[in-house]
Amino acid sequence: MGAMAYFLWLQLPVPLFFTAMLSIPMPSILQRLVLAALDRLYVPVSALPGRMSIIGVSTWAALLVFIIESVITSRIAVKEHECRLAPHCDHQLIRANRWREERNFWISCVALVGWVLLYKLKTVMAQLQAQQTLQRERPGQGQGQGQRQGQGQRPHAD
Repeated sequence: MGAMAYFLWLQLPVPLFFTAMLSIPMPSILQRLVLAALDRLYVPVSALPGRMSIIGVSTWAALLVFIIESVITSRIAVKEHECRLAPHCDHQLIRANRWREERNFWISCVALVGWVLLYKLKTVMAQLQAQQTLQRERPGQGQGQGQRQGQGQRPHAD
């Protein structure tokens, strides 16, 4: 397996799994379990540089690979253009390399978007969970405050 295959198997399953689990409607207790499991990946690890979390390292790795693939893809496109001008150049080999690098570029782009999406979705779900907990602790607030029966209704015309 090549380096991009390892990247694919290390970077894509975690954000796809947690994004799917947070997006599927399920009972709140299961959502709390998924959020708790995801929170464990956000805990800083002392062995990592700067006490980064596992998700932080994965996001930075995805960003680094995305930048590298962007540079490689742009360089191979220039190389393909130069090959078109040369009479004895193997066009198919250069084109195959360009397609492979473009595929790797899009894989790295999807991995980076997956980690960023997971971060945003986790933040929104944690806020929603906190609001639901707050509403359970204070029943009756937030529903119909300031409105008494009959207020806000049109008077009946007889």
